[in-house]
Amino acid sequence: MSNHVSAGFERRDYFRVHDRIALRVRPVTDATQAPAVPSEFEQVCALFDELRSIDDEQSVILRNISDRSRELGHYLKAQQRKMELIANYLVLQQLKDAFPRLEVNLSATGIGFRHPHALQSGQLIDLDLVILPQATFICTRAKVISHQQQEGNYVIGAEFTQLEDH
Repeated sequence: MSNHVSAGFERRDYFRVHDRIALRVRPVTDATQAPAVPSEFEQVCALFDELRSIDDEQSVILRNISDRSRELGHYLKAQQRKMELIANYLVLQQLKDAFPRLEVNLSATGIGFRHPHALQSGQLIDLDLVILPQATFICTRAKVISHQQQEGNYVIGAEFTQLEDH
């Protein structure tokens, strides 16, 4: 193997992330329609948008408090982090049945994951992802580029075709 090819593989590995995320796979029924945002995402996204808005509004105040009292500033930041963790936990509890947590292999252009059913190469699928701990919601359309049976499941490789974060 040439150095150029092996360097390409190393670069590809460098930009891959192995993580455990909440993921739902839906077959595409109408390829002309954009991926639909699940109603669960809309409700939770509205909640997180409001929480982030409150954080933005309070950031200047928290910075001023931290300038005056470092201890109080650290305490308030810790309280804020606790609230974020509780909110993330509640979101996961709400989504746990519809969005199983799976080990995935993410890159800028695609995703690899295990799935209980075979998906055909070339098939379009909609993916709903919740990346933790920031509770980032992503709806994307992907094209299955590989599938391989392994240990009672199928290892699916898919290439993103449309990405929308919420």
